[in-house]
Amino acid sequence: MINVNKEKIKISKPYTQLVYEINNRAISNFARPKWHRDFREGHIESIKCSLLNKNHFSEPITVNSINGKYIILNGNHRIEAIKRIFKTTPNFSIVC
Repeated sequence: MINVNKEKIKISKPYTQLVYEINNRAISNFARPKWHRDFREGHIESIKCSLLNKNHFSEPITVNSINGKYIILNGNHRIEAIKRIFKTTPNFSIVC
């Protein structure tokens, strides 16, 4: 168990790797934990530009599934970049 902001989150095992399409509807399933570090705007913009140029990031997004939400453990900047793309390109999708 991890104690985060007085919330206890149980990290479940075994780990499962999924292929998941993130589109404008599915992005709402991802939640950024309150304890995560602040965003680096330059990093988000770099990822966003790369994705719009049809490149893909090399690492998986790591989440813990809790009550139907994906709590982001690693990949907050990538998810934020995808969210920002949807503001101008709502039909964008990416398979992760």
